[in-house]
Amino acid sequence: MLFVMTDIEKRRLKLLQETRKNYSEKYAPPAIHPRFKTTYHSLYGYEEEEAYHNQNTFWIRCVVAILVFSLFYVMDYRKETIGNIDNQFVVSEVHRNLFSK
Repeated sequence: MLFVMTDIEKRRLKLLQETRKNYSEKYAPPAIHPRFKTTYHSLYGYEEEEAYHNQNTFWIRCVVAILVFSLFYVMDYRKETIGNIDNQFVVSEVHRNLFSK
């Protein structure tokens, strides 16, 4: 049996699709106070471009972190210094920054 839509059914379907599109939270944030828009976007960011940018910078930050850690490991293993900085200085600065409150 073939289902044929009448004009009224087509119009209802079109209105339903428009309503879903207008009230969908996928494309626009819900109604929030302007003061909290920045916080909301930083938590739930609906910007595809922003998510793409964050994904790209994640890999860059990850590579930089691995390189810095490798440098620290080599400095610790060989007991070397770079300038006035040695492995004990790095450890003390990290410790001071983590527990200085």
